[in-house]
Amino acid sequence: MERYSCDEPDKVSAIKSSPTSPNNSHRGVRHYLLFICLIFTLLLFSPNCTIKQFVLQKEHGAIDGGQNLVPNGDIEILENGEPVRWNYRGRCAVGCPGFQSDYALTMEVSGQDQAAQWETQLSSIKPHTKYVICFWYRLPQKGRIEVILFGKTLSVDQMFRYNPMHWCRYSAILDSEEMEGNCKISFLAKGGIGPFKFWIDRIELYEGESPIGQNCARLQYQYYNTAYVSPDIISPLPFAFEWTFDNGHRPQEIQYIVELPDEVEFISCALGRICKWPPDGWSITWTRRDDTSKVEIEKILMEGRPYFRVLARVASILGDEKQLTDYVVPVGVRDHWKGSLGRYSGMISMCLYVRSKVSSGSFPFYYYAKWDRGQQPRKRLNLEVITIPEAGSSKNLVLISEVQMQAGDKNPQLAEDFLRIGLNGIGHMDLRGGDSALRNKIGKFRQMGLRYFTSWVNIASYNVDDKDAKAMDLNGQRTGKGGWCLSYRGPGWVKNMNQYKKRLESGVNFLAFDDAKPSTCYCDQCKRLFAQFLRINTDLPYIDPSLFMKEGWNGDQRYKILWKDFSLWHYGRTAQAMKHELVQSLRYRGLNGRIYFGISSWLPFTHPFAAKSLTAFDFDIRQTYMNWASSSFGGSPKKVGDYLYQSQEALGIYARALAATLSPGLTYMHPACALDPYSQMKYQILEAMMAPHFAGYLMYAGKDIDLGDMKYMAEANALMVRFEEIVLKGKAIKPIEINQWSGVRIKKLGSKGLVLVSDYSTYEPIDTIVRFSSNDLDEQTLIDAESGEKIIPISGIYHVKIKAERARLLYFGAD
Repeated sequence: MERYSCDEPDKVSAIKSSPTSPNNSHRGVRHYLLFICLIFTLLLFSPNCTIKQFVLQKEHGAIDGGQNLVPNGDIEILENGEPVRWNYRGRCAVGCPGFQSDYALTMEVSGQDQAAQWETQLSSIKPHTKYVICFWYRLPQKGRIEVILFGKTLSVDQMFRYNPMHWCRYSAILDSEEMEGNCKISFLAKGGIGPFKFWIDRIELYEGESPIGQNCARLQYQYYNTAYVSPDIISPLPFAFEWTFDNGHRPQEIQYIVELPDEVEFISCALGRICKWPPDGWSITWTRRDDTSKVEIEKILMEGRPYFRVLARVASILGDEKQLTDYVVPVGVRDHWKGSLGRYSGMISMCLYVRSKVSSGSFPFYYYAKWDRGQQPRKRLNLEVITIPEAGSSKNLVLISEVQMQAGDKNPQLAEDFLRIGLNGIGHMDLRGGDSALRNKIGKFRQMGLRYFTSWVNIASYNVDDKDAKAMDLNGQRTGKGGWCLSYRGPGWVKNMNQYKKRLESGVNFLAFDDAKPSTCYCDQCKRLFAQFLRINTDLPYIDPSLFMKEGWNGDQRYKILWKDFSLWHYGRTAQAMKHELVQSLRYRGLNGRIYFGISSWLPFTHPFAAKSLTAFDFDIRQTYMNWASSSFGGSPKKVGDYLYQSQEALGIYARALAATLSPGLTYMHPACALDPYSQMKYQILEAMMAPHFAGYLMYAGKDIDLGDMKYMAEANALMVRFEEIVLKGKAIKPIEINQWSGVRIKKLGSKGLVLVSDYSTYEPIDTIVRFSSNDLDEQTLIDAESGEKIIPISGIYHVKIKAERARLLYFGAD
């Protein structure tokens, strides 16, 4: 077996194997490895890597893996640098770090004819029994892992183009069929190009269909391999928990425990209970705040070092029909690769708020779940201390973010933190105390310098319990098949509007409109408005929509297109009515009537004049979630920029000021979605910034934002504040398409401007050069906004080096 070096993260260096003395102590193994690394430094990078026959490990005693039937499935028990109970063939090694662990299995395939395989033996397999297999993995480009278990072969090849450095999880349910007693599980590396290796870790096999085992609980850190803390701002540490107990095994409470080093100051703890709907499905999941469970803090010593233990005592309470007693995300949902790409991931159920007492360093912390009859094995991760730069404040940009879990109550310096990273707006504070608490909090935050306070709403005729609000069909019946009637102004409208008025009276001044829904209503009032729409925008005579929308109508087909356009136009007219009523209500009460509307979801249209009525909306906050689906943005910052540019161009003179709704690296997504879970935050903001009519952004799903996201948000905000005039007033030039993964965006204001050069095309962060020319640049020298490097064109061609930073912001003609 090939040895390894852990001098650099995610690096595996091979040397020839040599006999060594056994050492079963974890600490002894680490000292031994360091000793080997020092002696054989010159050999670490030797190309002499022997391909061996299948190497069998010697027999070992039983390994206690709890209910997990895979021995040493977390690859944390090593002997002489080799994983106990695992056999291998070919270019196999132990790599570090693993997925939220010290070690993982790796495989390397030099060509299609080279075999690499890890294998271990399972015991106590029951025939004709269902089992769940789970593991985390990383693949090289065009790589595939084949898993052989119970005589079946599972093929695992799903990875996003931009994320070879991030781990993905695979889960499946298999029937053992005739297998009984002992059998083997094998992992084979197939295909793969480039230097990146196959990685496997956290391999689990449980009897039954629960992916965490039976009668147990699990606490999981929600972000990647490192947790970040800072002395500059209060840092969120997000966790999620799953649990499942039979009625006879149900504990009175589950304890969720986090053990933190004394270098960290504990501020508070937010808890929530995960809910889903319907009870037998997974259409909707959400977190309901838990203010009843107790949180205790106690000082402890760990290996002679001072720590403190945060212990959350969560009672086992039977709730209503939407409140789950058990919560285990099933196979088929937990690793969902379509739509939301793993919608389980964003369900944060515990968030610690902490602050570093020191300015630098890295310190281990531990977490686990405990109940009266058992305990989850203690998990270990590192806390890395980082600094968060002050981004400065914008005069005219709208820079809003939603907050982390219950941060409005739990983070006492929330406003200071937001202002430090350049934000001037805040949304969804998740407060206790209702309207009075919200009013007091907003009043305080406004005095500190925050200007925008958002709340998600929708058209007041949506989702009301009144038959008259339902769209009328072609036969004159209020069936709701066409959505909602936007002409409706009945009791349901009044009820919703009163709720919105209360929010505005509490200090909210930015209403973000959620998903728009097509509304094709054939009532007389909607028909009259359609006639008005035709008169304003066309020369066509009015025809009753009930006629031309009937199947088989062979008249002028333009009417059908215009009827679809009318849905967006009518949406805008309804928003105008809402804004007028809300403003009048505020003025009647002697309050400031300056409120902002944002439209986040656009109904389809053919003619741009369909957007003419959207004047009530101050901002286009269209939802641009780069990780939402592989069929849309697919984790590509460039596609985010392309979409925003094209959507603004399509609206032409009817385009609204753009403050796109963006998302952090995790949100509801699988951790594997992003180019980088943190730097993608910066890239997507810069890509959006270069779109026409850019005015800022709204960061959605605040509970999934951690300190790494905030750091990169601050870097992007600092650049926008520095070049604010160009960002807001500059003309967006048509982007230069290098290829589908790489491009150049230019924004010009007189003799000065910005150039964003990106290349997300490499599977790994390999150095590349983007070459381009543009008449709009007049061969001016470009200066890197962060490094200060000057780039002078050669014969009219710019050569921009792209390294670890996959997008570079350059400027010209400005200080």
